[in-house]
Amino acid sequence: MRKSNQFTISLMVMGLGLLTSSLFSQSLSKEAAWAKAKEQIKELHEGTLIVRIPTQHKKIAALEELLQNKELSPANRKRLEDQLETTRQEAQNFSLYVLEAFDTVYDFSKVLFMYDTDMAALQSSNPSGFFLNREGKADASIVLDQPNFYLLRFGFSTGEATSHTDAMIITDATITDLQKPFPYEVRLTDFISTVGRVLPAPEQEKKDIARAVAKLNRNLHKFFVRMVY
Repeated sequence: MRKSNQFTISLMVMGLGLLTSSLFSQSLSKEAAWAKAKEQIKELHEGTLIVRIPTQHKKIAALEELLQNKELSPANRKRLEDQLETTRQEAQNFSLYVLEAFDTVYDFSKVLFMYDTDMAALQSSNPSGFFLNREGKADASIVLDQPNFYLLRFGFSTGEATSHTDAMIITDATITDLQKPFPYEVRLTDFISTVGRVLPAPEQEKKDIARAVAKLNRNLHKFFVRMVY
């Protein structure tokens, strides 16, 4: 009986030791995550955020390929041509809305703009000639003159609570999403934009993007103050 009790006590002690070790490891991991986030928010504040504007190039290329089919009926060809024109116009409008929103409400860091199709040029030894002016045109006079930069992509959230949600996501230079506690993500959809899908107001998408960019700017400022001061 005594041996059984001693064995039970030994197992309890071992379990307590494993739990303590696990909690200690988690604490160290959290400390490392906060230290990393502090480093990143300071680098971004002193550096540049490069906004990668989506072009819908894959969809456009697919539609253009379909239009190469000479056996298309006139009705189907017209439908594809209309869809292609709509897609191009939507992409252009989106890019102008993003440019205007950042120009108007973002001031946390320096910001540059590029199309998502120019990643190879950004990763070259001389990243220039493809950054966009406020009209969405490539301007050779705009250059990346700071070593520290982060990217902002438009895509889908990977978090459990916002899975499959359109979002703006900040990444590092290797296009790896930043992690919490850094405020790296802002959803493009909220209550107002959801209502706007049913009862759209004038320039609904433009207003939705501006609101999301303003939220991103606020989140970055608040986190910077919390971590640095």
